[in-house]
Amino acid sequence: MTHYKRAIEIQQRLDAILQLIAGGQHSTPQIADEIGVSTATVSRCIEALRNQGNIIKAEKLENQWRYKLLSNSVKQSSTFEKAGKS
Repeated sequence: MTHYKRAIEIQQRLDAILQLIAGGQHSTPQIADEIGVSTATVSRCIEALRNQGNIIKAEKLENQWRYKLLSNSVKQSSTFEKAGKS
């Protein structure tokens, strides 16, 4: 796999995780199950999303921790998506 294709794959994963968080409150294990990756990968992706400017808060609801999107940065993946489809 080329570096370019890998970068697109990673950005698509970040987008999918961001959509899950924006759509509701999900825990790390729930996101991992939904996306099909490890919990460690989800944690790294959450950190990457925060570094992109997304404000993601972890909060405890009942006996579980869940993520909540407080503010969304400008979506940067559209360039990758367009490039990947050409």
